[in-house]
Amino acid sequence: MLNIIRLRMLKFKDDYKIILLMTILALAFTFVFSWSQFEGEYKMTIGIINESESTFAQEVIESIEKSNEFIVYESSYENAIVNLKDRSISFALYFDESFSDKNIDFEILRSVETMESIQAENKLKNIINNNLIIDKIVSNIYFGLSPVIDLNFDEMKETYVNDFENWKAYSLDLKSGRDSIWKNFDYEIHMLIGFNLMFSMYTIIFGMADILNDKKLRAFQRTLVSPIKKRDIVIGNLISTMAIGFMQMLVVLLVGQFVLGIDWGQYFYGVVLIVFTFIFTVSSLGLLLSNVVSTMGQLGALTPIIITATSMIGGCMWPLEIVNSKVLLIASNFTPQKWALAGIKSIAMYNNELSSIIKPTAVLLFMGIVFLILGIYFLDKQELSFNK
Repeated sequence: MLNIIRLRMLKFKDDYKIILLMTILALAFTFVFSWSQFEGEYKMTIGIINESESTFAQEVIESIEKSNEFIVYESSYENAIVNLKDRSISFALYFDESFSDKNIDFEILRSVETMESIQAENKLKNIINNNLIIDKIVSNIYFGLSPVIDLNFDEMKETYVNDFENWKAYSLDLKSGRDSIWKNFDYEIHMLIGFNLMFSMYTIIFGMADILNDKKLRAFQRTLVSPIKKRDIVIGNLISTMAIGFMQMLVVLLVGQFVLGIDWGQYFYGVVLIVFTFIFTVSSLGLLLSNVVSTMGQLGALTPIIITATSMIGGCMWPLEIVNSKVLLIASNFTPQKWALAGIKSIAMYNNELSSIIKPTAVLLFMGIVFLILGIYFLDKQELSFNK
C-alpha cells in the first residue's frame, strides 16, 4: 500500500499543472462573482404603501429616502401591484394602519426573489431597526429628564440623529416574511466555498481515474494477480487522491483567510473536518465512476455533467436559500456539495457551535461509504472478467 501511495504521489509532478489550474479557477471565479456584487451598483426602485398615520412610519420613509440607497416611489396598494407586474419597481413595502413604533410588523410584496432584492430588504430592515432604536432611546431620555429640565422632544431627536454614528443594530424579530438566515449571509464566503468544492471535484475524480490508465496499459490487471492485496490497491489510491485534493482545498481556504480576509470562525478545525469528509466522499465517487466506465474518454464526457449538475443543484453556484422548488430542494439532499456547504457555512458564516456539523459530516460519511462499497463491487466484477 505504501508503494502505491508513493507511486501516486510521484505522479503528482506530471499533473501539478492541472491541479494548479483548478485552484486558480476556483479563486478566479470567486473574485469575479464577488466583485460583480459591488461593481456597477445601481439604485433599486422600491415602492412604499403607507396606510399608517403614525409619525414613526413617516420617519422611516424619510430615513429610507435619506439613505440614498433606493429610489423611493410612494403609491397606493393597487398601483404598487401594477408596478410589480410590469417590473418598474423591484418590491414594495406595505405599512398597514397598525404600523408604529409599538407594532413594527410590515409586509414585503415582490414579484420575483433575487439576491439583490434580498440584500436590499436587509438594508431596509436595518433602517427600520435604526429608527426604532433612536425613537426608544430619545423617548427614555426625554421622559426621564423632562420633569426637571425644559426639553423639546423634536429638537432632542434631531440632535441625536445628527450625532448618532456607529450605532449597533440589535436583533429584532421583524415579521417581514424573511428567514433570519439572511441576517449573517456572506455572498463572498458562499461563492469561495462553492467554487472550491466544485473545482476540487475535478482534481479528485480524475485523480482516481489513474486506474483507467492502468487498465489501458494492463498494469492494473498485473497488479491484481501480484501479491499486493486488492484492499491495499484501493486504499492506496484513495489516500493519495485525498491528499492531493486536500492540499488543493486547503490552499483555497488559506488564500481566502489571508488574502480575502475571510474569517472561518472559531472552529477552523471543524471546517477542515467537513472538507476532509467531502474529499473522502468525492474520492469514493471517483472510484465508483472509474469502475463503471471503460475508458478515459467516457469518464471525461460523464464527469463534467455530473459535477456541473450536482454543483448547481447542491448550491455551489447560488444559495439554496433562494430556491423555491421543492423538487430541487429534495434533490439537493442527494448531493455531497449541499452538505459540505451547509457544514462549512454553519461555522464560518453563522458562527454556530461545533455540534452543528455533526449531521453534515454524518451524511457525507454515509455517502462516501455507499460510493466506496459500490466502487469495490464493480471492481470485483471487473476482476472476475479479467480472470475469465
